[in-house]
Amino acid sequence: GTPIVGRTVLSRYYGGIKEKLRALRSHDKKNLLEISHIPYCDRVELSRQYLQSDILVCPSLWDEPWGFVVAEGMLFRNIVLASDAGGIPETVENQKTGFLFPKGDAQALAALLKQSIASILSKDESIRELCNNAKKAVEEKFALQKRLGKLIEVYRKC
Repeated sequence: GTPIVGRTVLSRYYGGIKEKLRALRSHDKKNLLEISHIPYCDRVELSRQYLQSDILVCPSLWDEPWGFVVAEGMLFRNIVLASDAGGIPETVENQKTGFLFPKGDAQALAALLKQSIASILSKDESIRELCNNAKKAVEEKFALQKRLGKLIEVYRKC
């Protein structure tokens, strides 16, 4: 499944992360946070899930070569909480386009989740700005024309 968190939580839970999310849910007196696991889905359903979500969690324990999932979440203006594994920090600029936590650190993730949920509930403008910055960063950094231009440069050097 693709890791997404929002009003619905989609994720493969690692270590104590599942328990931390459940603990957050137990304190949710207004029943605002729904936690569930949704298995693999097609692109249309995945887009619908991103649109319904507020927060994307990518708790990778292995060194991802590139954070495709986080880039997708950023494009959909989800608040991105991602581990600092592999190439993810090249996509997520901590506290500017999302939030990074040390891989495997469930407590750090839980703290970021709590902070993000509070920001959403309080309608914090800085979190909206972060999400807008994230979308813009992905559009600029990974635009098809830009990527093709770099690929052509590499081929010309060979």
